[in-house]
Amino acid sequence: MAYSAQKRLKGPIPATLLRVIDGDTVRVRAHIWLYQSIEVSVRLRDIETHEMDSDCPSHRPKAENARSRLIELLKSKNNNKKLTLRHISKGKYANRVIAYVDNHHGQSVGDILLQEKLAHPYKDRKIARICS
Repeated sequence: MAYSAQKRLKGPIPATLLRVIDGDTVRVRAHIWLYQSIEVSVRLRDIETHEMDSDCPSHRPKAENARSRLIELLKSKNNNKKLTLRHISKGKYANRVIAYVDNHHGQSVGDILLQEKLAHPYKDRKIARICS
């Protein structure tokens, strides 16, 4: 029988935060099976934030604000760093996946960044790249 991989995993997949890379990317240990886990970079689905290494001076503070807020959203009082991945699919770049990421309160951190205007919808990704 031939193996056929799914294009998207619905989840939820429990994960542990390892680090926040920037405002829309985190590194996690995803717990995929009993006693089995993988380390992977996760791009937050449907959002775009300014790049930390942008050539545009006005973007760097916006990128840092988004990253700082994401760190805050993923913190927990007991520092357990637990989160959940949903609607996971293969990313285009850097061997990462794309997923909705929920914090330990069950809140979509991408949605919060959008509401707080620290991120743009991914369809508007050019907005985050135009130097202003």
